[in-house]
Amino acid sequence: MSITVTRARVKEKCSISVSTFDTTIDNLIAEMSPVVTFALKPEYVSGGLDSNLQATLDLGATEIICGELMAQLCREPGATEAISLGTIQIWSIKRGSMNDPYLLIEAGWTRLRPFLRLDGSVPTYSRILINEDKVNGEPE
Repeated sequence: MSITVTRARVKEKCSISVSTFDTTIDNLIAEMSPVVTFALKPEYVSGGLDSNLQATLDLGATEIICGELMAQLCREPGATEAISLGTIQIWSIKRGSMNDPYLLIEAGWTRLRPFLRLDGSVPTYSRILINEDKVNGEPE
């Protein structure tokens, strides 16, 4: 069984009730589902998974696609304007960045992290802690 992301679920998570964005959502699902599937270890894509694990993978992929949809909507002209009333400013984006304004993409990849392929091109570092002299800040 592969990753399953539906338009209805994306619309629900993004609080979209109109059909205006249906084509955009369908295009994102078609474009991004294979990318997310490829990033997973093969044993998690081949099928026969526990239903809870399958739900976790589907949710992670859905969050990534929702985050990309919301980022696209925030990049439209006028979407990120601010209103100033004296010293009070109201922004349409509360946190995150223009690439992931609602932190959904990050949440999705974080959820999928234990199931991702190890990328050999990305260096992994071991944390080695040493004791420091509390007075001088010098390594002991």
